[in-house]
Amino acid sequence: RESAHGICWNKSSEPRQALVAASAATCPHAAGPHAVLSCRAHTGQAHARLAHARLAHARLAHARVAHARLADAGMTQAATHACLHQQQQRGGSRSGVAGCAAAAEQGSAAAAPGSPYFPLGEQLHLDDGRSVDVDSAYDMLAKFTSEQRIARIRSVVEQRAFGVLPIVEGLYDMGNLAAVCRSADAMGFGALHCVPAENGAYKQSARTSAGADKWLELKVWKEGGTEACLRAAKDAGMQVVVTHLSKSSVTIQEIDWTRPTAFVLGNEKSGVTNAAVALADACAVIPMDGFVESFNISVAGALVMYEARRQRVLRWGRNGDLSNAQQQRLMVEFMLRSVREGPSVVAELLDRPPQTWQDVGLRRAWAKGRDDCGRDA
Repeated sequence: RESAHGICWNKSSEPRQALVAASAATCPHAAGPHAVLSCRAHTGQAHARLAHARLAHARLAHARVAHARLADAGMTQAATHACLHQQQQRGGSRSGVAGCAAAAEQGSAAAAPGSPYFPLGEQLHLDDGRSVDVDSAYDMLAKFTSEQRIARIRSVVEQRAFGVLPIVEGLYDMGNLAAVCRSADAMGFGALHCVPAENGAYKQSARTSAGADKWLELKVWKEGGTEACLRAAKDAGMQVVVTHLSKSSVTIQEIDWTRPTAFVLGNEKSGVTNAAVALADACAVIPMDGFVESFNISVAGALVMYEARRQRVLRWGRNGDLSNAQQQRLMVEFMLRSVREGPSVVAELLDRPPQTWQDVGLRRAWAKGRDDCGRDA
């Protein structure tokens, strides 16, 4: 019928005659001189029913996605019915299961108390041993930072996460390490740990991290190696996932990356060590459909971190897991690293006496019109 419908717009006589003959066999209303028009009307009704069926399928798929989001957000069936009832009473623009799923996601994101894996202390510590509170440090550094730069830093800090920790084990090519650092920063993860190779050998590379290591909290486990690094992660409450193919391996999509997770990337030649596999809670692989059997280590790291970020955004609506206080502390740290010789600038400002116009007694003297300091008011 769709072919006949296309032919009947052709102006030649032979296709029209063929259409009449074909429609007589396919359309129950095709008879006599009005065969073409009858077939066209019948085809239009079929197209309308097809469009209606497609719309119904689209609504069903949307409902299934919304129900999956509800399950991810931990919303029970009773809570869903209560949410639907509240939406009907309010008459809001967002209705149905999708609206409840969005509300559940917003609630779980707003309830995040902050990351227990945030490595920075409450105060800024200088090299000379002095400490500065966050608000004072912010006021000092803001004088040397443009408004555009502050806005850019704030947008990065809001999406920073420390609940997923990449660990690279025994890498030989420093270019791969730089690439993993770059991917970690790009995906919004704020820390990276490195376990050096036992023989200490490595290869220099012209590839760089594009300055990404400047914005990461890096830690090198020179003592204790893999075992000390992974046990520290497990003691902190993280699940340990190693990228390794075994009989019990699952895909990275089957790992729950919304849980605090440390994942291990092995070296270029032999992968992760037996010690890492023994301490792992799960072994994960990246699905592949081609002839090659492995990814480059930097590519594998990027794919794993992308999947982790995707799951977190899908469930919470954002990747960042820091509280407001932690965000402000990280904000100061990034401003400190943005200003040239930032620690020295803060130390210099601390050594300077307060300006006279900042003195409380002098301000009061000016306000009252008295000469409390021995000068003309």
